[in-house]
Amino acid sequence: MADPKEPFHLRAATIADLAAIAALEGCAFAEPWTADQLAGSLAGTGALAWLATTPEDLPVGYALFRQVADEAELLRVATAPAWRRRQVAQGLLRRALAEFDRAGIACHLEVRADNLPAQALYRRLGFDLAGLRKGYYPDHGDAWLYVRRAGG
Repeated sequence: MADPKEPFHLRAATIADLAAIAALEGCAFAEPWTADQLAGSLAGTGALAWLATTPEDLPVGYALFRQVADEAELLRVATAPAWRRRQVAQGLLRRALAEFDRAGIACHLEVRADNLPAQALYRRLGFDLAGLRKGYYPDHGDAWLYVRRAGG
């Protein structure tokens, strides 16, 4: 589904997109998940993922969630460095959240306490700060917990 305002297309991602997702992961994060970790998450119960591609089908971003009952968790969202600040992550998250809203599904996520741009994006999308997870990351960095009720 392409929005005329967006220079990219959004579609559901599957395990068949693993190589593209792993490549995006590798260029987007200092400590990327391995292909095995991504495959396990994509193939897991309740996995929901979306991929952003250019009109030429070049992958430029992805978002990965896990849904259990009436709640989803954002596991990963990544944008290719050349496509940052072009609303790829926002487009992916808006797409997912619209589907969650239709199904009455709440969403939560953890974000690094020092990742201010991501926190601003999550607040714009209707997430509220709900708590702090001390030492959450492998490097002992803290994470803020954000939640969003269905309907935003």
